[in-house]
Amino acid sequence: MGLHHTVRVIATFSVGYDHIAVEAAAARGIIVCNTPGVLSVATAETVMLLILAAARRAGEGERLVRSGNWQGWAPTQLVGTEVSGKRLGIFGMGHIGREVARTARAFDMQIHYRDQARLPADLERGAIFHTDKTFLPQCQVLTLNAPGGPSTRHWLNAERIALLPESAIVVNAARGTLVDNDALISGCRMGMSATRGSMSMTGSR
Repeated sequence: MGLHHTVRVIATFSVGYDHIAVEAAAARGIIVCNTPGVLSVATAETVMLLILAAARRAGEGERLVRSGNWQGWAPTQLVGTEVSGKRLGIFGMGHIGREVARTARAFDMQIHYRDQARLPADLERGAIFHTDKTFLPQCQVLTLNAPGGPSTRHWLNAERIALLPESAIVVNAARGTLVDNDALISGCRMGMSATRGSMSMTGSR
């Protein structure tokens, strides 16, 4: 007589659980578990890594060294831009977004954010809340930290990219679905710096 196995729990070691059919699990009495809060610091550090890499053209320099094409230092070689003092826009001011803000303050960045509602002052910590129309023109650096799903799908589209300042830096530390890839590629070709995160701009986690 064969053994019958019943699934009782689906556990994911991630904060997001949109890759699980929660309604189907609930209908079968299956418990779904995630791990909220465990990745906030790690993700924020990765965001800052990617912001600095884009601003200081670190990836280009590394490729020059690895390819054997490094010709030595010159005053105008790989001239990047300073991150310190820049205006950082955070789309999604949840646990990760607030951790990004905390880290960015060490670089004297001015924090602007967009979320469904304004945060209480103790969580906002001087960050400036914006509506959609006033947010993007302030973002010399933009990081995406909002959840995925239909409400945020292709949030960063051609219309919104056009509102960013010239040479803005964009880091997507959220689901790839937040970005309209074709619009982003067009924006890059027009001079906007972009960098991929370990959570890719071109695909979901």
